[in-house]
Amino acid sequence: MTTSEKINLAKFGINLISTIGVSKVVRDIISNNTNVETTADAVKVWAGSFVIGGMVAEQASDHVNRRVDGAVAWYENRKSQDNTSNE
Repeated sequence: MTTSEKINLAKFGINLISTIGVSKVVRDIISNNTNVETTADAVKVWAGSFVIGGMVAEQASDHVNRRVDGAVAWYENRKSQDNTSNE
């Protein structure tokens, strides 16, 4: 497995966990702050939470990818500095 494959696998795992967490938080916030009295209300709340959850999960995924890329860049830079100082 190449380094980029390992990085992509790590991103996938972190994104999966964060997406599940974000979805739960969004669902709980919406459930605790909405009044569902009719079937139409339930459909509206479900549709709204689906859209909002997707939007927040997408932003969380972008954030995770930027953080992982930053950590990898830092590590690669540090590694190249160590190799340069050893020469």
